[in-house]
Amino acid sequence: MVGLGLLSLFENTMNRKICKFYLVLFLFVHCTNPEKAEQNLVLEKIFGKDNIPKRTEFLVRKEIQLNADPNPEIVFIIRNTPEEIVAVFQKTNDSMELLHKTIFSMPHYGPYAYSESQKRWIPEKLNESVKTYIIQKIEFHKMPPDSFYTIFLEILSEEPPLPLFSVPMVFRAGVKIWDGIEELKEKNFLVQNLKSDFIFDESNGIFKIISIRGEIELSFRANSGKLQLETPK
Repeated sequence: MVGLGLLSLFENTMNRKICKFYLVLFLFVHCTNPEKAEQNLVLEKIFGKDNIPKRTEFLVRKEIQLNADPNPEIVFIIRNTPEEIVAVFQKTNDSMELLHKTIFSMPHYGPYAYSESQKRWIPEKLNESVKTYIIQKIEFHKMPPDSFYTIFLEILSEEPPLPLFSVPMVFRAGVKIWDGIEELKEKNFLVQNLKSDFIFDESNGIFKIISIRGEIELSFRANSGKLQLETPK
C-alpha cells in the first residue's frame, strides 16, 4: 500500500510538472512572437479592433523609405478575399501608425496567368497560397530628384466592357500619381492585348509603358513629383 501511495504521489507530481512545462511553453510562444504581435496591431489599425476579418493573409512585408522622413516605413500587402490591401505604416518604438492604405478588389478573385497566344488572362492553378493575385508586380524606384522610393505596381482590373486586363499604377508618398485604368483603358494596344507592362529608369526618370511585344507605347518623365507625358519628337 505504501508503495502504491508513493507511486501515485510521484505520478501526480510529474503530471503537475508536465502541465507547468506546457503552460510555460504556450505562454512563451504566444507572448514572445513579435511577428504575430505586429500583425495583430496592423490588422487593428486597418479594420478596427472589433472588425478584424477571420481569414487574412500577410503576403508581403518590406521596410523601405517612402517619403521625405529618413526613417523607413513598413509596406504590407494583405489578402482579405476578394481584396488585396497595400498598407504603409510608420513604426515608432512599440506603436504602429497607419500612414495610408489602398484596397484593390476583384469580383472574380483568384490566380490568373496571361496567355500570349490567346491574348487574355486565364485561371491558373497554384500551389503557392502566398502569391498575390490582383497585384501582378511590385517595384520600388526613386523618382529624380527624390531621396525616397515610389511604389510601382501592375494590377489586374475588371472595367466593363473590357474583360480582365492589367495596367500599371504609381504611388508616391501615399498619393496615386499615375493610374493606368484612366490613362490606358481606351488605348488600342490594351484593348487588343489586355495587358500592359512598364519599365522605370531611375537614371533619367523615364517611365515607359510596354506592350506584350516589348514595344514602347507611351513614355512619361518624372517632373516635380509627377509623371508627365513626353511628346514624340
